[in-house]
Amino acid sequence: MLQICGIWNTCLPFVAGDLMEQCHREAIEKIMSETDCSKDYMCWKNDFKNLPHSELLSFADPPLIVCKEPGYCRYRYEIADHKFCTCTLRKYIAQHFNI
Repeated sequence: MLQICGIWNTCLPFVAGDLMEQCHREAIEKIMSETDCSKDYMCWKNDFKNLPHSELLSFADPPLIVCKEPGYCRYRYEIADHKFCTCTLRKYIAQHFNI
């Protein structure tokens, strides 16, 4: 089977419509199958509608996400007064949907 996109690659720019959605859906399902979420994937269950806008620090390697979500999460860590998110699903959402 031909794999059009990978977890960290964007879909081909010329792929549109249902195929593009399929690409993202497969990537998200793969991420969810490989991770454990203490919030039971509420971001996905709510169609990513209630997520606060994240700040993606793409100059970092790997890219960092400034965490603005309240409450406990196993993927959040702090450095000084800054909170960062290491959730693979959250990174995918920030990188591909700018949310």
